[in-house]
Amino acid sequence: GINAEYGILFWEEIFSEVDNVFFNQYQYQPLDFYTPHFYTNRKEVLTRRCDVLSNMSEREVRREVESCWERHEGTGCGEYLGNCSVTWSSVYVAFSLSLFSKLLSLLQYYMSDIRLKRSGLPDLSLWNYERREFLMVEVKGPGDVLRTKSASLDVCIAGSG
Repeated sequence: GINAEYGILFWEEIFSEVDNVFFNQYQYQPLDFYTPHFYTNRKEVLTRRCDVLSNMSEREVRREVESCWERHEGTGCGEYLGNCSVTWSSVYVAFSLSLFSKLLSLLQYYMSDIRLKRSGLPDLSLWNYERREFLMVEVKGPGDVLRTKSASLDVCIAGSG
């Protein structure tokens, strides 16, 4: 899923120094995490990180991801690295694909308002390392329709190349 990728690539930015969002060492995420203030409080550092990531080669991205994974694996971070279903092999596959620009566009869309936009994320993300492809699946039952949030995400991904 997208949560682990976001937590890995933006760990330092998620936990950056922002007034009144951390009150003790046991918090696994900042208090403003699911508010629009999360992005506005960190816009400068998030934008800078996106610029750095967008200029990295695939190899550099993999090294960056591996380094963050080693430093923070198992550390509680909301639904990110503390999630026991996230494994190094699944994360490695996600970042080994040549579709990193699409993933980064998706993460930029997501971070602008995590609480609001996380409900528009696909139900399932599938990564195929051998074919170097990924597929995002939205599951719908009889009579169910694509929500506006999911449609907005489709436009974001289509526009990323």
